[in-house]
Amino acid sequence: MIGSMKDRIRVDSEIKTDNGRGGWTYTYTTLGTWWGKITELSARNIIQYRQADMNVDTEIVMRANTKISRDCVLFARGNKYNIEEVTEKTNGFYVIMAVGEKIAE
Repeated sequence: MIGSMKDRIRVDSEIKTDNGRGGWTYTYTTLGTWWGKITELSARNIIQYRQADMNVDTEIVMRANTKISRDCVLFARGNKYNIEEVTEKTNGFYVIMAVGEKIAE
């Protein structure tokens, strides 16, 4: 499992603050950068998750870390991943279901 983790993933805490004009401003605080494995889901799996009211298109596997929660945002491969669900496997790894969006360059 460890040898297949080839993606460097930055984990940030997202902080939402009022911008004074009726909207929100987002700032990020980096919690750390870890190795993980990012897998794009097949269309079949995406449909199954949508039937369960989960908007996900990516599965991310990382070592278990108490800093990672649904309030975090992941950055890797030029994408921002919003976490939908974090589950812990029995062997000390987290499986993170997320939706990715391309970051404008």
